[in-house]
Amino acid sequence: MKNELKKNLTYEKTMLILSVLCIASGFLTLIISDAAIPITAALLAAIFLFESKGKRRFSYAVSAILVVINAALFLVPDMIPSFFSILAIAFAVIISRAYLRGSEKSETAFLMTAAATLVITLTLIVVPMIAAGKLDFGVVKSFYEKLISLLREELLLAMDTALGGLEFQGTPVMIDVVQINKLFDYQLSMFISYVIIFAFFLAGATLKFFSIVVSKCAENVKPIFMWRFKTSSVFAYFYFILAVATFFIASADSVFSITVLNLYNILMFVYFYVGFNVAVAFMSRNRRPIFAFLIVLLAVILFMSYAIELLAIIGAFFTIKSNQHVIKSE
Repeated sequence: MKNELKKNLTYEKTMLILSVLCIASGFLTLIISDAAIPITAALLAAIFLFESKGKRRFSYAVSAILVVINAALFLVPDMIPSFFSILAIAFAVIISRAYLRGSEKSETAFLMTAAATLVITLTLIVVPMIAAGKLDFGVVKSFYEKLISLLREELLLAMDTALGGLEFQGTPVMIDVVQINKLFDYQLSMFISYVIIFAFFLAGATLKFFSIVVSKCAENVKPIFMWRFKTSSVFAYFYFILAVATFFIASADSVFSITVLNLYNILMFVYFYVGFNVAVAFMSRNRRPIFAFLIVLLAVILFMSYAIELLAIIGAFFTIKSNQHVIKSE
């Protein structure tokens, strides 16, 4: 795909503005932590995209400054260590190269999700070592055993405090410790999927910001609007199979059940992302896209899991139907 700037934009000025915004976003991580990664990565990807071949001074300089900002985070007392610069640079390289080569957006999102998952995992391993001041995996195990025990105790205490003094038909309401522990263990077994889902949404947000930046700067905006996220119908069918399988799983008490539930969670949020975009596109027919986005987002916030599951089903069905349409047209 072509990467030419609009004719009314000067190269030096545009690159300078993108660089300043990217560095400012990097500094923003000092305030809102990793939440600024999508903006930082999208701006850096745009710099990589529009920068002249053989003249990588802007992208290299910005990348170096981001690494310095990231290193400064390790010197801030009580600040949780972060590797946002590594992830932002990885995202930027993946997006810019994938877009130039014409790779599928879903493939790009997969690579970005994998990169984010690796960086998050690295962070989770390094944090306990930094806290203990020594390089030992035994420290990591001990740290998370204590953390899990503390969180379990805090949950039980919070539930006891919330229900303390409540009565039902004159009988005091008592907490069921066994059920609360089972709920806690279930959420703990889903941790892998939560990390991957978080990584996926970081990738999705970055791709969205990248589309916005390119649409404002590129001479030809048609390629960026045609660069849409879609998956193979095989994954959509697999999602429905997993959805049916979850009805026969009473609890996450085996490797098989944990695997099925984690895979289901991951694919549900992938197709929720597709379904969300479909719903926004449908609502945008008679109103502005921003209002349509806010309406769908509000519905998700109000109905939470029901809305997520419904939009995931819509997203999976849309994927199957759109792929069938492509096959017929060919």
